[in-house]
Amino acid sequence: MKKKQYFLLLIGLMAVFVMPFYFYYISPHPREIKRFGVTYMTMNNPFYEVINNELLKEIESRGDQLIVRTPFSISQSKKNKSNSLSR
Repeated sequence: MKKKQYFLLLIGLMAVFVMPFYFYYISPHPREIKRFGVTYMTMNNPFYEVINNELLKEIESRGDQLIVRTPFSISQSKKNKSNSLSR
């Protein structure tokens, strides 16, 4: 009877020490999405389009996100031009 109790105690202790190791190191963790931001002075030049497309392809292949923004001064000047043309 004592052997059976020691065996069950050994199994219980192994579970207490092995299970946290399994859940922390071996089980898959949810991956956090990384976000990368870029800005270009202009997208009129094909060079920047190629750079942007290659960045986008590489970053999205890894499951991350690329955020592309234009500088405020350029976007603001475009808004001003479109507002003056519509009047």
